[in-house]
Amino acid sequence: MPEVQEVFRMATQKIRPEPGALERQFQGQRRRAARRKTGAVALAAALAIVAGVIAIQAARDTGDGGRVPVDKGTRKALLRVSGYGFGFSTDGTRVFTRTDPSGAIYDADTGALLQTVSGRGEGVVAFSPDGSLFVTAKGNPACCHTYLDETATGRELLHIRKACCFAAFSPDGRFVAVPRRGTSVIDLATGEIVNRFAPWGAMAFSPDGERLLVSPFPEDAEEGVIAYVYDVRGGRSEPVQSLRADSGGGNVPDIFVDWVPWSADGSMVAVPTSTGRVVVWDARTGEQMFEIVPEAGKFVATAFGPDDRLATGSTDGTAIVWSLSGDAAESVITIDAYDRRVDHVVFGQGDRLMTASWHRPTKVWSLHKR
Repeated sequence: MPEVQEVFRMATQKIRPEPGALERQFQGQRRRAARRKTGAVALAAALAIVAGVIAIQAARDTGDGGRVPVDKGTRKALLRVSGYGFGFSTDGTRVFTRTDPSGAIYDADTGALLQTVSGRGEGVVAFSPDGSLFVTAKGNPACCHTYLDETATGRELLHIRKACCFAAFSPDGRFVAVPRRGTSVIDLATGEIVNRFAPWGAMAFSPDGERLLVSPFPEDAEEGVIAYVYDVRGGRSEPVQSLRADSGGGNVPDIFVDWVPWSADGSMVAVPTSTGRVVVWDARTGEQMFEIVPEAGKFVATAFGPDDRLATGSTDGTAIVWSLSGDAAESVITIDAYDRRVDHVVFGQGDRLMTASWHRPTKVWSLHKR
């Protein structure tokens, strides 16, 4: 039987990969998760009570470099819903979140809860761009499982053993990448594994779905390499680019949701590093273009939006939108999002920005001025 058929069996059959190097890496992830839980304060409980309620707050505009108090900001109201936000649906009408031990889909305009989903996993870790599929994961390094299910019916389509702890869908929903024996890319239309790469970590498909960016755990990367770029198809398992940072630093691979490190046209890639800075590369040449240094805290999340704009999430609780259209990155909007680190940012249609933080509600901000 071909390797593809051995590895991928839809609905009724199981995948039994060999144990790999995931155990050590997964333990590190669990330690990070434990630290986050330890850092939660009493305010989290109060926020959880009002989670799901639409609230009116304001952001702050720092186009002139100044800082404006939140209650006197010039940004429109935010939407607040329960759970850790993954992102928006392709058409911008829905918001996807993880609400342990399940997942939730909300109306992106009203915040109304549309559907909850749950599988055999311990929590939802990804939704497909159109929301038709979701992935759950559970287990420990000795017994990890990843499941792919239909959102409408809850029917299990795929069960992968010894694979954890997240997944990434291509923008068109054709491929899904999972951490198994490194990183495996599966064509959901055919059930075939189209390629496999040695490292795993934070990962994201290019806008055309033809390339995969992997920012691996430090022990899986060459010295000085922040991320690798792979061709999804063609059988080549070696990276086509190795992205390095002039200022040094290592990887920040604990980005396990709908990460958007690619610009909309696929020409740029932005990744946070262990120095707390964000490095932007030319995706065609691999040359470094920008390095963005925080004024306070450390950058831990990035997401590209339209018109060469980049959003960053910081440990100081702010989300900043940058313009990369000039010779240097220029901050145009700063949002006071949380009283703790902003773990995730992602743009949505209608000039919106989602922010997420563990043990805090997901917030959707309008970037339009009032």
